[in-house]
Amino acid sequence: MIAIYAYNNEIEIHQLPVICFQCIIAIGLVLTARHFHFVESFEISYSLFMTMLPLGIFYVIMLCSSFFSLFYCSISVIAVFKNLAIVFIVFGERFLFDER
Repeated sequence: MIAIYAYNNEIEIHQLPVICFQCIIAIGLVLTARHFHFVESFEISYSLFMTMLPLGIFYVIMLCSSFFSLFYCSISVIAVFKNLAIVFIVFGERFLFDER
């Protein structure tokens, strides 16, 4: 768990070194897989970077909103929202794409 509640209900983020260590291990595994040709590598161009930048920004926003929802809402409210999200996606696809 990344955030631990203190006695005064404030969040203490004290496991940042663990997250950094996990990132270093993940980078090492990717470089090892690239070295042994388990995965194909490609050059990152400016146009590819600019194409993928909004996706990365939306991903970070999604993670931050998930973290803050756990901070401000109860688990039962989040479970209801998560289950209702599936229903909204189904009706949204039906409305946008006219599919059944």
